[in-house]
Amino acid sequence: MSFEIGQRIDTEKVKGRVAFYGETEFSDGTWLGIILDEPLGKNNGTVQGKKYFECEDKYGIFIKPSQIGQPIAEGRPSIPPTPRGSKLITPRASLQGRKPSSTRETPTGSPKMSPAVSRDNLDKIKQKPPASKLSETPTSERKGSESESVKEMAKKISDKGSLPQTDFSDDINKQTPDDADVEYLKMQVKDLNEKLNILKEKRREDQIKIKEREQLGIAVSAHEKFKEDILNKNRELRSTIEGLQTELKETRDALAKASISVIQDDNELEMIIERLQTELKETKDALAKASNSVIQDDNELEMIIESLTTDKCLLEEKNEDLNREIEHLQLRITELETDLEVAKAAEEDALKEDFDEANSSAKAKILHAQNERLNAALLQMRDLVARADAERQEAFDELQAIRQQNDELHGIFQQMEDQIQESKKTVAFYQEQIDASLGAAKLIEELTEKNLELEEKVRSNEDAGDDFDNLSRMFDEVSETYKQSEKEHREEIERLDFVIEELKAQSEKSDELLRAAESTINKFRRQHLELKEEIQERDDQMLRLQEELVKVANGDGNASGLMVLNQNRTFADTVRYELTQLELEYSLEHVKYLE
Repeated sequence: MSFEIGQRIDTEKVKGRVAFYGETEFSDGTWLGIILDEPLGKNNGTVQGKKYFECEDKYGIFIKPSQIGQPIAEGRPSIPPTPRGSKLITPRASLQGRKPSSTRETPTGSPKMSPAVSRDNLDKIKQKPPASKLSETPTSERKGSESESVKEMAKKISDKGSLPQTDFSDDINKQTPDDADVEYLKMQVKDLNEKLNILKEKRREDQIKIKEREQLGIAVSAHEKFKEDILNKNRELRSTIEGLQTELKETRDALAKASISVIQDDNELEMIIERLQTELKETKDALAKASNSVIQDDNELEMIIESLTTDKCLLEEKNEDLNREIEHLQLRITELETDLEVAKAAEEDALKEDFDEANSSAKAKILHAQNERLNAALLQMRDLVARADAERQEAFDELQAIRQQNDELHGIFQQMEDQIQESKKTVAFYQEQIDASLGAAKLIEELTEKNLELEEKVRSNEDAGDDFDNLSRMFDEVSETYKQSEKEHREEIERLDFVIEELKAQSEKSDELLRAAESTINKFRRQHLELKEEIQERDDQMLRLQEELVKVANGDGNASGLMVLNQNRTFADTVRYELTQLELEYSLEHVKYLE
């Protein structure tokens, strides 16, 4: 099927001229652009910013060529309806002038066809199209002629033989249908009923298509909502990652500040340790000198013993105070800056007192014992440093494992891993410095907790990164599927829009036809009632004639009564035939309105 620009399209669906024929950008395949005669379109020839042809708004439409049948050629003459005379005619002209090959006289006196002739004629009737068998005269002319014919026949019968019998018989022979005609009319009624059922089925299919379009609209809305939910989740995930990055930066800044404070505390502790070592050496020298002086001062032993006893109690109390102060310093490692200054002043005062007391030989032994306790404390500190080194090494190994895992992360987490490694190195450096001082365990514990928190955040970031990658892949797949389904839905919606516009136009046309059909049906009903009344009158007359026939059979009647009876029966058959003809015409009109 081919179309040309300017070609006329005149179908039940589309009426207009071809303005575009070819491929488009808004959809694949070949499309037909038509300028409609009425504003029933959807555009002005421009779709998605691309101009294909130019016309007024709502006069342009794009449809598939397959949706339009073969275009009607311009200038084709229409066939006018065949005029009808005042009398009823049979469905076929051949039946009116047909002479049966064999006839027999029936009780009613009407001619009948032989079975063979009836079958042959019936086959000929079936082979001919219905349009050539039934006349196409207007219903109003047909009803008037039929009513006049029926009333005329009723008047002739009521005259009871006032007119010549031969004229009446000729008229009856022309109008009386045979069995083949009645059978043909029944077939026509059946065929029209089948067409009516097909049209009803088509209307039901149109309703189903409309419902399918509504379901497609609901599906598109649900798809849009799902897409919006995915985008919202994506934005939330990005927001979470940005929050974690901000938190990591804050942690890094806090570690930098803590490192500065620890470095200052470490420098002060080194100075204190150097001073204590110097004082310890001086104390050892003083003890050596004091031991020599003790040997020389035998006379003063008793006084020294008493003094030593008193000093021993004082030193034990002082030792307990110092032990409590050491424990307090270990628990307050985070406040080293202020506590070290206080400790420094206290140690200087204590050393002055110790040096003053060391002048006496009796106090030298006490200083020696104190030196031993300090050595024991230094050994304990070495053990603490060794354990701290082991913990640091274990933490460093864990950091190496975390580094290997972080190498596999996305590029966005590479920077975070580098920052964490720098933080780990800084922590290790701080830990080495802090392990050389007193009370480093608490600071190590705090840094370990922070390290664990950072590791937990890293694992959370890894999980979030995996989830983000999965969501990204799923979003890409959903986006691709959505684009494809959106394209299909758009094509289906355009097709359904066109179908709906057609259905609306057909519905409006059907409403007008139904209103006209109702008027025609009412006329048919009135005529049907009139015919029923006439038939009832004929039935009453036939009853009376049957009574006369009984009298004739008994010898009380005459030949004129039999003739009248035959005429009445013939007239009754004619009325039934005309009634069947009217029902057929009513069915034809009904199917025509539905189409």
